[in-house]
Amino acid sequence: MPTPDKHKGKIAIVTGAGQGIGRGVAAWLAQEGATVVIAEYNAENANSAAAEIGSSALAYPVDIADVNAVNGMVQAVVEKFGRIDILVNNAGLNRPASLFDLTPENWDSVFNVNLRGLFFCLQAVA
Repeated sequence: MPTPDKHKGKIAIVTGAGQGIGRGVAAWLAQEGATVVIAEYNAENANSAAAEIGSSALAYPVDIADVNAVNGMVQAVVEKFGRIDILVNNAGLNRPASLFDLTPENWDSVFNVNLRGLFFCLQAVA
């Protein structure tokens, strides 16, 4: 059950918040009083999630596999809000394939989002 104001005034970034679990977490944080940055690769999903959540959400299309893009996002959020209180590293990618069918490109895309992206988001926010 939401406790409206539990996170009142907090600034949160949720990666992968354009759909699924990330979207749900972003909506929950907003219900709890936080301002939420919808950090999402797909701009359409980011905008849709922000519109659904309302005035306490800001869409920020970003590829978290791109370290420069992550640093730019964090800098923009800090410039706009003065700080970041919460980071939810939710973004993830899956390229289902058998052991023999997984290509180096697919492996790299999963690794770059799920590991590099997670680490560099954490590093930039910290």
